[in-house]
Amino acid sequence: MKACKVDEEQLAKWIDTASGSIRYLAPAITENLAHKICAAEKRTGEKNSVLIELHGDMDRGGYGKTAGVRILIENGVTTKKNSGLRIAALTAPNLGVVWSPIAQRVDPMERVSANGIFLEGRELFELQKMVCKLMGEDQQTASQAANNADREEATASEEQDRKDSPQSDEIDSKVFPTPDEPNTNVHPIYEQNVREVEKDLEEHPPRNFNEEKRLEVYQGYIGFVEIHVVGASLSEATTLAIPKELTELGLAEDLRNNLSEKMRVDLSEYVDLGAREVNQQVDAFRMIFTKQMGKPLGRIYKKGDWNIMQEKWKDINYLVEAANAKIQRNLDNAVNKIIKESAEEWARALNKNSNTWSQPKYSVEAIESMLNKNWIKKKRPTKVKIELFVKDLTWETLNDKNVQKIIEDAYPELSETGLYKSRMMIPASG
Repeated sequence: MKACKVDEEQLAKWIDTASGSIRYLAPAITENLAHKICAAEKRTGEKNSVLIELHGDMDRGGYGKTAGVRILIENGVTTKKNSGLRIAALTAPNLGVVWSPIAQRVDPMERVSANGIFLEGRELFELQKMVCKLMGEDQQTASQAANNADREEATASEEQDRKDSPQSDEIDSKVFPTPDEPNTNVHPIYEQNVREVEKDLEEHPPRNFNEEKRLEVYQGYIGFVEIHVVGASLSEATTLAIPKELTELGLAEDLRNNLSEKMRVDLSEYVDLGAREVNQQVDAFRMIFTKQMGKPLGRIYKKGDWNIMQEKWKDINYLVEAANAKIQRNLDNAVNKIIKESAEEWARALNKNSNTWSQPKYSVEAIESMLNKNWIKKKRPTKVKIELFVKDLTWETLNDKNVQKIIEDAYPELSETGLYKSRMMIPASG
């Protein structure tokens, strides 16, 4: 046996050169391979068999197309279904291959290097028997399917394996327990079955994976970008809430006018605190790495610059962290000063109020502690925050000729690299 890549092109070659009955087992089948299997029946005069999972999700996942099943049943090819099928195999006289089917929704075939095993000799014979079993065929049919395999060579090879591994029969089956086989629940596919899936696909159509491949090439060059800066221009003041307990002590009206329920905390001498430098750095980042294209594109960036963009963005984040530390430190100092002064003023006011003479708990220290707790509990966020969002352009946007021209004008070097030609040259497959 040997590892191999199993794709549409390779499967078509194997089917075209098969000299006898073909058995194809997979989650789904493409229209191209369905035509090939029908043609093989006419060429060899032998009946072929196909087993798939007939379900709209197979189309939506990119395993194949229900249209391929229709081609098979209209041409009289024996076609069956079984639920939950996620392996694939192809057998014919002197041919046996088993592979992992690739869902285009998950992984483009262009990225696959090895996904199958090509079998020969005894392994080929065993695969042929197993495929027949999975297809619900009896053992006699399985034996007939394997007639073209060299059983004598397989038996001799098996005997030699036993001689080379004299302890193979002594392996404890408890160490490597034999897995349970799935129930074989195979049923013929009829016209009505195909119509039901076709109706489902009309209501919930699959994505166009071929066009998404074209889009992927384009996406390798540019994308949308959004840059948000919050708090880069800080307020010159914040407010300090007074605990309700202090405002309900029955103060004289003139004192209430002097001591409001919220006190202003002056931050005028701490407004910058490094926030201005953050703003300047973000503006420079926008200018160097992005372009504002207006509607419908907005701001875009060149994906080739992404790695250096990430490094520069890290530098800006370090600057933001330093600015926020300074903001918090100075803000706390300003608030602590106001709290201390306010606590002293409240204490003096309460000492002049006969209603509170019998309440010694309202000392300067006690009031200061209450105000501090209220500040910590209710203070509003006062810091700089930056965010960077990127996303891909949609196919509808890219397909707009006016948008394409805007992009080419902004990035003439992309046009020179064959951006649009490369996108259109990707061949459509099955």
